[in-house]
Amino acid sequence: MARRIRYTSALARSICDQVAKGTPVHRIAAKPGMPAESAIFEWLSIHPEFAEQYTRAREALAHRFAAEVISIADAAPETIKGVEKAALRTRNRIWAAERMAPKKYGARLALAGDDHSPLKIIIEGDDAKL
Repeated sequence: MARRIRYTSALARSICDQVAKGTPVHRIAAKPGMPAESAIFEWLSIHPEFAEQYTRAREALAHRFAAEVISIADAAPETIKGVEKAALRTRNRIWAAERMAPKKYGARLALAGDDHSPLKIIIEGDDAKL
């Protein structure tokens, strides 16, 4: 039987607090007193203030992951297995941070020329007549 839990700003805040700490939505939904996962995602499309809070929570989690990368690397045991495990943990956090906050942590592509090879714009096709 599906749980019917009514949306409240306090419940939305609680969900976002847990998201910011790294708890996945499916685990939040499994807790007593919490709405089903599908309800949480439905609320995100219905309640703009919740969507904004959720976005900020995901960005906070991205910042947390980025900060953890240094700690994990510094604390890695000086064994091959320890370094491999730390490398995997840091790569996973970097990957997640890039997707949660792409403007801050995403890969950047810079298009630029230099004095010897300037950047040229070539328009082909029907637009070339302009």
